[in-house]
Order: sequence, then structure tokens, then C-alpha cells
Amino acid sequence: IMSDHRKIGYKTGEVPLQGIRLVAGVDVQKNSLYFVVRAFGGRGTSWLVHYGQIHGPTSEDEVWEDLTDLLFTPIDGMQIEKALIDSGFRPDKPDGGSIHKVYDYCRRLGFLAVPSKGLKTAAQPYRISQIEVTAQGKKTPVSIRLALLSTDFFNRWCIPDCGRQ
Repeated sequence: IMSDHRKIGYKTGEVPLQGIRLVAGVDVQKNSLYFVVRAFGGRGTSWLVHYGQIHGPTSEDEVWEDLTDLLFTPIDGMQIEKALIDSGFRPDKPDGGSIHKVYDYCRRLGFLAVPSKGLKTAAQPYRISQIEVTAQGKKTPVSIRLALLSTDFFNRWCIPDCGRQ
């Protein structure tokens, strides 16, 4: 459980003084994007500084433009340095619209956005894999990095204070 000293001294939209990096996580659903932004400090400390939902069909460009605006908007004078975007919803689902919309988005914003997939069990907390898929699902010689995350590890690490103020 999150100790009181971490809660005191900051509000949603503010970065605690100990925060040195901002990282976003984005969960993709059919009609919206859910996001969290966490500040990270020394020795594995982190704080929830912003969260919400961007409404709109994720098969359309508008919701992704809104996400870009969010990712480029400073929070308390700091920029988000990396965004992990769940790519598990779209691929290989016939009713999902453009099946590789997340990969296309991350390819365009590769310096900031990284597609990710959760793995129920994994030997390590995360690993990076290379994939060679275009937005149309075809092979390409240009690879994109995919972050494979252990959901068991990160849920144990995060759940006590995820979503709390």
C-alpha cells in the first residue's frame, strides 16, 4: 500500500519534486484509449500524475491525433519521455478496423511511442522483440521494437496505488 508521505505534496497534474522522468501507458479499446502518466524517481519510486480516457473509435485518426497532443503536452514543465501502447487489441481481429493501427502509430512516433503486449507469465519483467509488419499486415524490411511485458510482475508492482490519488 502506498505510504502517506508519497501522497502528500502533489496533486493530479503535478510532478512530485522527486520525479525525474515521465512515462505514459496507453490501453487500446475499440472506442477509446485509456492512459496513465507516471513520474519515476530514484530507487524505483513512482507516482501517478495524470490519467484519463480519450474517446473515439481507435480505427480513426482523430483519437490518435488527440493522443499525440496529450503526449506532447508538458505536465508541470516536464515532457513525457516514452509511451508504451498496448498493441494486443487490434492485431488479427476482423472487426477491429486497421489491424495494425498501433504499429503504424508507433512507427511514425518511434522516438516516443513503443507498442507493447502483456504476457501472463514471463521469465523476466520485460524484453524487447523486433517485428517486421506494415500497417497493412505485410512483411517489411524495416523492423519496429515491441515491448513484451510480464503482466504478473507489473500488476504486483503497480496495483496498490494505480488509480488512487
